[in-house]
Amino acid sequence: MTEKGESPSKNEEKKGKKRKSANSSSSWTGGEETSIVIVYADAEGNACFQSSDDQLSKMSVRELNWALRKHPKEVIQQVKDRRRLLKNRGYAQSTRVKVTELSEDLELNKEQLTADIRNFKRANNMLEEQLRNLRNKRQRLEQKKHMKLRSDTI
Repeated sequence: MTEKGESPSKNEEKKGKKRKSANSSSSWTGGEETSIVIVYADAEGNACFQSSDDQLSKMSVRELNWALRKHPKEVIQQVKDRRRLLKNRGYAQSTRVKVTELSEDLELNKEQLTADIRNFKRANNMLEEQLRNLRNKRQRLEQKKHMKLRSDTI
């Protein structure tokens, strides 16, 4: 399968080759990340611009414009569209990661608050029990007082 605007006959071979990226690493490849080189072609199928997705997404707009300055407009548009697609994918991925992290943080916060509520309920029950005991004690003392007053009046 070829990218938009690529010539299948010339580019299938180049696209299948993998190239080492100097500034990135991956654990599953033993520290070296491989990336597919994409070749952009003009309307006649002539190879005009080639870059890996990694290079394309990390390239600044100024660098990209400089690299594309002498290429046909359709190739420039293809490359810029691809770069925008890659950037959007990156933003979407980072947003998913942030949402996942936020969700995990909220879940931990919820668990902590649930534990706090449980502890407060336990403390509240203990205080209510102490209050009942004090009320009972007061009631007994008042009864003793009334009994003593009655016995003193007789």
